[in-house]
Amino acid sequence: MLGMLVGVGIALVGTLAGLVPPLLSLNQPAQQRQQALLLGMGARFLITLVMLLAIVLGTPVDRLSVAIWTALAYLVLLAVDVAALANLLNRAPRSAS
Repeated sequence: MLGMLVGVGIALVGTLAGLVPPLLSLNQPAQQRQQALLLGMGARFLITLVMLLAIVLGTPVDRLSVAIWTALAYLVLLAVDVAALANLLNRAPRSAS
């Protein structure tokens, strides 16, 4: 149970950090919004990976369960975020290009 909570928490923190660049770019031109979406995905991955490694290597929790739950939660949250952000970015004001 602890491994599940820690793993989902790691994925959730990474997801919330990855949402910052796309949300800040909603009033920007389309190309900058797309770059912000990619930047957010990269930040989400790196933050999740660093936190997972820190927890797995630095604490006595069950490593396998934390890694599995982090991966599962990351994939689910990634699918939800990409769908929601794609919809949100399509609704954002379009630039005259």
